[in-house]
Amino acid sequence: WKTIVDVVGSNPRHLSDLFTLKQAIHES
Repeated sequence: WKTIVDVVGSNPRHLSDLFTLKQAIHES
């Protein structure tokens, strides 16, 4: 998870992608 946090920290725009991914995982 640290890697994801580092990526999001340097690329805030990925937050929306991460959120969408979480939603997709929960729905499937």
